[in-house]
Amino acid sequence: MKRNHCLLAKALGYEPEQLVLTDQVHGTEILRVGKADTGEVFEDNRRIRETDGLVTDEPGVMLMTFFADCVPLIFYDPVRHAVGNAHSGWRGTVLRMGEKMVERMRLEFGSRPEDLRAVIGPSICQSCYEVSADVISEFQKVFDKADWDQIYEEKQNGHYQLDLWRANEIILREAGMKPEHIAVSGLCTNEHPELLFSHRYTKGKRGNLAAVIGLKEDVSCTEEEIMEFCRELPRYKRPKKIIFDEVPRNPTGKIEKPVLRERYCHGSLVEAQIRN
Repeated sequence: MKRNHCLLAKALGYEPEQLVLTDQVHGTEILRVGKADTGEVFEDNRRIRETDGLVTDEPGVMLMTFFADCVPLIFYDPVRHAVGNAHSGWRGTVLRMGEKMVERMRLEFGSRPEDLRAVIGPSICQSCYEVSADVISEFQKVFDKADWDQIYEEKQNGHYQLDLWRANEIILREAGMKPEHIAVSGLCTNEHPELLFSHRYTKGKRGNLAAVIGLKEDVSCTEEEIMEFCRELPRYKRPKKIIFDEVPRNPTGKIEKPVLRERYCHGSLVEAQIRN
């Protein structure tokens, strides 16, 4: 497990110690977390318990949830610069976890539902998700009758095919999110065992999928900081001239710290690593 965490962190560009993990119980407990909650990835006695949703507005804090057929709900507020990550199986969907995440982000960060972006991640699709009548009766209690045909189909054997993707999409729209701000991955865990873990496909003999989201820390620097860095370089690596117009910048116009490319010195390419 530790090795997999490290491989994923390296691939996505964060450190495992930046993670905050859920402890899922198919409920609707949501916690606001920050850097004080990170660093317990590989400890058995983690502080966060019985929590299916996490939110933060602190850069450098990576929120991780786990799945193997249930639905990942991933949120981003580009206005208030906040993120959320939640686990929603059929029980969480009946309890309207998506709506509770939207409301929690409003309370914590002032997020407006119409500004939020959400992804309904890879999970079991309707054609693969057969459930009994007692599960459907729970959905009938919390969804309008007009929506029933959209979220389940009755079979001849008295069972039903349940659409968790559509159910969660309806919940997010009813919570005030714009339809165009809700993306459904359309990737079924049960149909792609070569790519994804599925509890139903493996009859419980499986690992976990992880969904992770976080805000990038500020990696910009000033022209003065670049000059100071260059003065500390060995003389043979030190550029004689820096043309700042040719230094790559991010969409806000800032210069990125991690790697400065296309810095020219006498016509040759120089790459310099800015130290954090």
